[in-house]
Amino acid sequence: MPLLAFAAVLFLIISCDNSNNSGENSGQLFRQIYNNTSWVDSYGIVYTFTSSRIFNISSNAGDCYFYSSGNYSNIDYDGCVYSGVDNVVITEDQNTLSARQQISSNGTGSSCGVGGYTGIIFEVLDENTMEVQLSYNGVLDETFIINKTTPSSTQGCADGTQNGLLW
Repeated sequence: MPLLAFAAVLFLIISCDNSNNSGENSGQLFRQIYNNTSWVDSYGIVYTFTSSRIFNISSNAGDCYFYSSGNYSNIDYDGCVYSGVDNVVITEDQNTLSARQQISSNGTGSSCGVGGYTGIIFEVLDENTMEVQLSYNGVLDETFIINKTTPSSTQGCADGTQNGLLW
């Protein structure tokens, strides 16, 4: 009987040790874990994450934009002016960041569309690879892979939404 009790105590110690040692990022969210990390797609577009923004994006041409949570008004996009655009984080955990950009008004101008939304989901596949899913009005439109790269500076980036660069 003492051997069985010893085995039970040993099992409890090992179980407690594993649950307390679940990784250095335990309790942190996606943007905290991947703060100041950059990821590149097959076109050379670089996505950089910071804890204060949804994401940053930069191109080979040197353009750099950020997207933050918030409400925007009078956004000029593709020849139309939208009175309301909202950027919102939907969910965030250690491995996934899901956000939505909602156009909450009809555009004014010629050939302007009605409001709608674009969703983006970043999901970590492994330490060097993420999958990105883009959806429009709830319909999955595109899925692609981004790979970890040398960190890219986000200093001097412009507000993408304010500049009419919607997702």
